[in-house]
Amino acid sequence: MLKVLKTRNIVLAVFLAVGTALAFAPAHAADAVEKVPGSMTPAEALEYMKNTPNLYILDARPAEMHKQISFVRSHNIPVAELPGRMAEIPKDVPVMIHCRLGVNSRKVYPMIKEARPDIEALSFIDGEPPFEAYNTWKAEKKAMKKKDQKNKKK
Repeated sequence: MLKVLKTRNIVLAVFLAVGTALAFAPAHAADAVEKVPGSMTPAEALEYMKNTPNLYILDARPAEMHKQISFVRSHNIPVAELPGRMAEIPKDVPVMIHCRLGVNSRKVYPMIKEARPDIEALSFIDGEPPFEAYNTWKAEKKAMKKKDQKNKKK
């Protein structure tokens, strides 16, 4: 009986130690996990999108979701339609894939990589796309450009 109690106490102690360690693990601990090739966090993707001219943004979500919210000037090719529409993806510009949370993007990336090895700069957003941040930035950039053009005419 004493041996059973000792064993139970050891198990409980280990369980408590692991639970405590996980609860207080630093937020950046996930960064130590090896990244999937081609993947970018939403924050990395936002910076990449802002700094990459002629970026082709491929939305792999169903058309209904694309209509609800999407990146400005993105191209919607739902996963189910992708095999028959691969030729629509340009080869001479960087391509960024996204879906709702990154799950389908992880599946689409190797499909495109295999079917279209001619696309040199291919990546995907591993997580929830930063629609609002990018679209706001794009609108502000457009407004500034318009303002500059107006000032040049004066």
